[in-house]
Amino acid sequence: MDLGIIGLEQSGKTAAFNAVTRGHAHTAAYGATEPSIGVVKIPDERLDRLCAVLHPKKVTHAEVRYLDFPGGLSLRGAGPSGAYLAALSQCDALVHVARAFRDESVPHPEGSVDAHRDIAAVNLELAFADIGVLERRYEKLEITVRSARAGDSGNLCHT
Repeated sequence: MDLGIIGLEQSGKTAAFNAVTRGHAHTAAYGATEPSIGVVKIPDERLDRLCAVLHPKKVTHAEVRYLDFPGGLSLRGAGPSGAYLAALSQCDALVHVARAFRDESVPHPEGSVDAHRDIAAVNLELAFADIGVLERRYEKLEITVRSARAGDSGNLCHT
């Protein structure tokens, strides 16, 4: 399972990533373009008991891949990039990190901490991105339908 960690810039995404993966990804890795990936094996006592009885040649534990996308979303600008959205679309679920801490050394991009505002802003950006995808698919369908109609007009059969 792939879980994408999303949120606004400086919301604590990488700190959450490091906490769940026991990783050491660098916070504020500006300029990075690829997500940090951490894999966590899921312990399962039931599987361990079965292995003790059956002695299989190979044991494969379930695992979760966490993807920490660099930079995060911004409340300013043109919204998330196409590459960012394409990477998010490959995830099975999203983990939305919202900032609820105050720290003068880590200024909030909006100047004040308001988790509800930040959550709503990210949700709105993702909704706009979804609308854009739907509009592009609709346009392609319209073209396909028009070309199908134009091609069918000359192929009428009379019996």
